[in-house]
Formats: sequence, C-alpha cells, structure tokens
Amino acid sequence: MITSKLDKKWDHISSTFLQLFNSVPNKYGDTNKYGDIVKHYDEGYAPIFAEILEFIGYHFSDEDLNFYFCERPVAEVCAHIVEKLTDNRAKNFKDVPLDGIDFEHWCADALRKFGWQATVSKASGDQGVDILARREGISVAVQCKRYTKPVGNKAVQEAFSGKQHVQASHACVIATGGFTKSAKELASSTGVFLLDAELISDFSKEYGLQNTSDDNNL
Repeated sequence: MITSKLDKKWDHISSTFLQLFNSVPNKYGDTNKYGDIVKHYDEGYAPIFAEILEFIGYHFSDEDLNFYFCERPVAEVCAHIVEKLTDNRAKNFKDVPLDGIDFEHWCADALRKFGWQATVSKASGDQGVDILARREGISVAVQCKRYTKPVGNKAVQEAFSGKQHVQASHACVIATGGFTKSAKELASSTGVFLLDAELISDFSKEYGLQNTSDDNNL
C-alpha cells in the first residue's frame, strides 16, 4: 500500500530522496551508495528515515497502519526507494561517458534537448567554464565533473569565478559523484547551483523554465 503510493508520487519526490541519499557520508568520510544505507544504519541516516516517516504520515492515518504494533515499515520502504534509485541510475547513466571531456559534451547534448543553446569550451576547464548555456535571456556558466567521489569547494569556486569571467547570469556545477557538505555550504552562499548528473532534466526547472522535450532517455 505504501510503496504503491510512493510509486505514484515518484516523479515529485525522487529528487528529494536522491539528494538525501547522496548527502550522507559513511564513517570514513565517503558518500555512501544507496545499498549501504539499508545495510548499515547510522545516525547520519536519520534525515532519510525522517523523510520516509513524513511521507507515510502525510498520506496515511494511524488507523490505516494500526496493524503495525511498534514501528512503521521504514526499512522496507527505504529498501524500495533504494531499488528505484538504483534502477533509475542504471537507466540514466547507461550512456554517460567516463572521459571528462566526453562528459562535457554529454551534458551539453542533454541541455540542447531541453531547449538550451549549449556551447562547450574549446579548452577543457577554460576559466572555470566547461559549457555556456543560454536560453530566454538567461546564461549559465557550467562546470562538469565526471567524478566517482563527491566534488568539493574547488569546483564551486571555479564555477563562480567562471561566471564572472564570461559575464553569465548564473553558475552551475554538474557532477556524477555528488557534493561534499562544504561544497554545498559554499554553493549556498555564492548562488552556484549544484546538480547531480542523473537529475540533469531538472536544469531548466532551476531557472524557472520548462524542458522543450520530454526525451530524458539520455
């Protein structure tokens, strides 16, 4: 019953859970992958379970779930979310190139599908701008990071300075490995948009625009 409701709402809540899962470091300081959170509970995972409980509480009454005597089925719901995130990641990342420069072109191609004019810099990392995306009077200086580990402050700093160099109105970092807590804090204070590559279809939404294509099978 709960997972069925979650599936129906998935398009609206998937990004929330993805960001939560990608933001939890394990005891060694590395970002956990989805399965680790189900296998090894840690206090750092509390926001994920709190979000699940909020979802359950919003959609169901106590009477709906009175056959649970002690706890809500959080672990089971979490496992279902992990499965969906893993399946989505495999689908969305099936064509993502491993090479950094190829990844820049992959990002640019995706943005073009969503209605943006996207120009890849001739020199990789040119003053912190890998892609300059333009649409409807908006210009975005984009840094692309094809990493397996979370991206740190340096990418945020480069994107911010690159934005000023090319006189863009916004700055963004698109990465495959998530972002460190420090990078998120710096991005918040500088206005740099941090975007997980598997959520690249949300790029337009950040700037108040709609994608011109529904083709998200990248």
